[in-house]
This record gives sequence, structure tokens and C-alpha cells, in this order.
Amino acid sequence: AEQQDSVEFLGGGGNLTLTEYKQEYFNLSDFLKPVDIKNRTTPDIENWSLWSSTYLFDNPGVNVTSPGPRKFIQISADFASTIDDGGKIDYIEFKASVPPAVRRLLGEIFPIETEIGQPTQFTYYIRPTIRSGDTSFDGIEISTPSGFISVDSLRLDGVDHADFTWKRLEDDRGFEILLPRKLEQTDTGALIEVVFSASVLREVGSVFDGRVFDTSRPGEVRQQVLIGNATDNISSERLSVTTSLSTSLVLSPSVFPNPFTPNGDGINDAAIISYKLLRITTPVPVNIKILDIGGRLVKQIHNDNDPIGEYSHTWDGREDSGKLVPPGLYLYRIVAEMQSEQSINSGIISVVY
Repeated sequence: AEQQDSVEFLGGGGNLTLTEYKQEYFNLSDFLKPVDIKNRTTPDIENWSLWSSTYLFDNPGVNVTSPGPRKFIQISADFASTIDDGGKIDYIEFKASVPPAVRRLLGEIFPIETEIGQPTQFTYYIRPTIRSGDTSFDGIEISTPSGFISVDSLRLDGVDHADFTWKRLEDDRGFEILLPRKLEQTDTGALIEVVFSASVLREVGSVFDGRVFDTSRPGEVRQQVLIGNATDNISSERLSVTTSLSTSLVLSPSVFPNPFTPNGDGINDAAIISYKLLRITTPVPVNIKILDIGGRLVKQIHNDNDPIGEYSHTWDGREDSGKLVPPGLYLYRIVAEMQSEQSINSGIISVVY
């Protein structure tokens, strides 16, 4: 495990009360006390990675974000208890692939800077190290935290392949791309380049996670791509992309068509309000209303907690009662709220017949 910081509190064994424990501990010289008070041990960064961010176990099947493959894993669990109730762990279950698909996977992305909300074409570089006997892989999963626009091309060791296929992930936050064939040991060191277009909606930056898998072994755990020098052609060594700062939570609200004609002829019968929700890390309340020029509520078309992403909502030209509005100018009002911030965006919608 970690380096052994040990402290003898009671020679020969036995029980210590909390008072005795504190007395024995604080009587020690400083150089005998553990360096890391939280973990009571000195982190062994040569053989172990640093602690990961907190895992959210609301749903089963959470991916391990620590570097892999690894032989051991450490868990730190914090409990919050009350006078009447305590906490416990019933069980923790791990699923691992033994052996992993390949010996090592290094990856980096380029470019590493972009304008917030601006569609950008990225190249995701992956270089595998494949040993004899490795099961290898023929599929790649790339997670795009803010969603993506398109998957544009695939290159394997400098050769463009137009015969690849891809599909969206179920949560629409990434995609799977299939290689023309499963890689072999002779492909060790071959550079894989996946080119795709996406918008980054977090000003602090977004991490694009990559994993590989074998389509003939669908039940296996997908192996994570690790940050490293996948190619000397770029100076990235990052899988994260940063953006410029933004002062708004909502970017680029637009209406199309505008004006629109809700007369039932099947042409321009509804207006689509589109926008991008920026910067947030958890879902926030978003409310969209249609108002007349005097500020009277005509219709509320959206009211929900939304995560970061791109959205479109439709107005069919009707009031809440279902009656068509008279021709004229109307206002749309988008309100997004964080704990200490409120973003309000509005614009004109024209209704004609």
C-alpha cells in the first residue's frame, strides 16, 4: 500500500480509550507523527496515483477514474452520522477486465484552447502499446462533456479510413467509433487520430475521456486512455480543453424562423428557440416564457432543471389556453439561475398570418 508511517501507542497491544489515544499521540515528537493527518500516511506518489475526486454512487456502473490498469485500489470513505443514526457500507463491488485490453494507452487532444460555446474541430490522439497475448480492441469511446456536433474522420498510423462507423452514446454526451479492424501486436505504437467537432461550454475547461473496447467481448470493462505524449507533432499532453471567460450562463439564444406563421399550412408553423447553457457543473433551473409587448404572460414553454448543453424549445403560436395569439410582436424570456447568479436573455418573436 502506501509508505508505512507507524506509531506505537501502547507497547504489547491492548485497548486505548480516546482520551489515552489523544494523550499518547500529542506527546509524540513532530517527526514521528504522520505527515498527512487525514490519511495518517505519507502519500507514495511513486507507486500510487493521487486521490480521485468524489465518486457519486447514485446509479450503479460508475467508471473508475483512477489510472489503469493497476493491480490494487484504495478506497477512502467519509461518514456523516447523527446522535441517533450512524452510517455503514453494505458492500462495494468492482468489475475488472483481466488482462486489460492492451499494456498501455496514451492520449492527448488538440487544440487545448477554444472560445466558449464556439464549434471547434478537435483531434484526439491515441497511441497503444500492445503485448503478445493482449486481447486488444477495435472500438473507441470518447466522452464529450458538452455534447458533440459531428465525427469527421479517422486515421490509423497516418492512413485515412473512410470505412469507419460510429454512433452516439445513450446520454448523447459522446460517441463510439469502430476501427476497420482489431489492432494486433504489430500495431503497437501506431498512432490513432479521431477527428470530431464539438463546443466546450465550461469556462474552467472540459476533460474528454477516452476508453477502448473489444466488440467481441461486450461484457468487459473498457480500458481508459491515460494522459501522455501520444505524438511529438503537438505539445499538448492533455485531455482537457480550456476556454475564454464568459459573463453569461446562456449563450447565443436565437429564434428560427422569425417571423413565423402558425396558420396550419405546414410551412413555418412554429418558432424554435435555441441556446447554449454554459459554465454550470450541475443542473440549474431554466425558465422560458413568451410575453406580449406589455409584459403579460402568454405561455410558459419550459420550466425544468437542465444540465450544461445545447437546447431547443418550440412555440406553436398559442397561449396557455390553446388559443392562437393575434399577429404582432412578442418577447421570449430565458432565465437561468445559479445559487448566486441569475442570467436573463430576451428577444423579439414576430407572428404573422
